[in-house]
Amino acid sequence: MNSTQTAERYGRNLAILKRRFPKVAEAVENAPDTVELVPSKKGPLTGRSGKTSLHSFHDPVTEAEKFIASQGIPDGGHVVLIGVGLGHHLAPLLCAIGEGGMIVAAEANAEILKAAMRVIEDPSILEDLRLTLVAGKNEAIFLSTLSSACASLDQNRAKTVIFNPSFQLIPKNFTRTRTAIELVRMERRFPFVMGGIEAENLQRNMSRLRSAKSVNSLKGAAKGRGAFIVGAGPSLDRDVITLSAPHGCVVISTDTALPALLSAGVTPHFVVTADPQAQSLHHFTFAGRYDLPLILTPTASSQVVEKWVGPMYAGFVNTDRLSGDAKELADRLGGFKSGGTVSALALETAIIMEADPVILVGQDFGWPGGECYAQGTFSERADARPIIEPGVIYGTNHFGQQIATSVPLHSYRRSFEWVIQTTGARVFTLSACGLPARGVTPISSPLEVISGAGAAGGFHFEG
Repeated sequence: MNSTQTAERYGRNLAILKRRFPKVAEAVENAPDTVELVPSKKGPLTGRSGKTSLHSFHDPVTEAEKFIASQGIPDGGHVVLIGVGLGHHLAPLLCAIGEGGMIVAAEANAEILKAAMRVIEDPSILEDLRLTLVAGKNEAIFLSTLSSACASLDQNRAKTVIFNPSFQLIPKNFTRTRTAIELVRMERRFPFVMGGIEAENLQRNMSRLRSAKSVNSLKGAAKGRGAFIVGAGPSLDRDVITLSAPHGCVVISTDTALPALLSAGVTPHFVVTADPQAQSLHHFTFAGRYDLPLILTPTASSQVVEKWVGPMYAGFVNTDRLSGDAKELADRLGGFKSGGTVSALALETAIIMEADPVILVGQDFGWPGGECYAQGTFSERADARPIIEPGVIYGTNHFGQQIATSVPLHSYRRSFEWVIQTTGARVFTLSACGLPARGVTPISSPLEVISGAGAAGGFHFEG
């Protein structure tokens, strides 16, 4: 491998980073060239930083394959990879997680990642939508980006893999990063689970949650009926009128979509909230309702829980690190399996209720027409920034049109696919203009699938 070839690889790979991961590209460009690259005995490049070898000098590719195989990563797994090294283990890791998996690959040492851009030969690795790269020119950017990326993963399927050479070469001034990874070595889970604001919300919510019902108490409540799962995607502007017509189905709304539904004269049967951030309250303040049946995770915004006067149905997303009163509460309330995103929790609730079929409304998994949200939502008012910016990715909808999306939305789509695959639910969507999801069939009208499935008579549930 001559210098011209490595320079070509670097230029090509850096261009991908600038498009998909601008912060990573900035960190790479600002990093000095300190890693020594040499051909291994088998041919592929290997290297060292100072006295630390990054990969085998005999056969780095086989070594990387054995490393990933030893981690026991299941098909569909969500992986936090601490240490990219020279990138040799990215390909076998993508193979291990399968089509339904996701990877957040973090490299604290930008000098190593810069060298990796000269080594990675297959650009499809960096283009793969299942992969999110994390790096930063300083520790604050690195940790902030890593936290945001990990929030897109399903906590119930999340597994942490540590690449030791990269750990050894974490910059000396990245003290918080090193401490966090030391904790991972003991717990084998990245401490974004039940950390920070989530733990604080749980503590504040405990007294109210003692009177909440388990989400599992809804089991069978919609048997013989269909269910609409309503998100705040831009296609809701067109399809909200469908929800105004008699249909006999249960309507489960995400908190983001609630203001748009109410302004159209549609009152959902249930609302789902899960975001721990205080801004979740804005959706309900904008809607002007705090009295509907609420489905929530116990780590949801305490500001929402404190104001709620309607019935509450709760379920935990992850219980691995709970103890004491919180563990007792989790044992009573039970939990969700899908993890994380409010729309996936709404879908799982419909399945718990034994609704059939399930119809998605306003679930676009992208931005058809260049819009982020449906009109009349708080997010549509607050999020006026242009969406076509560096880091946006693209997909093709059911009509063959290319539309923009983001890594988090792509991850949410994977969560939907996992729920559908593991439950065998019949799921349809009115949003053919959005990005397709495996197991979801586009339809033009609910009447195509709800005839004979509770199409007559209104839904009523005595909880």
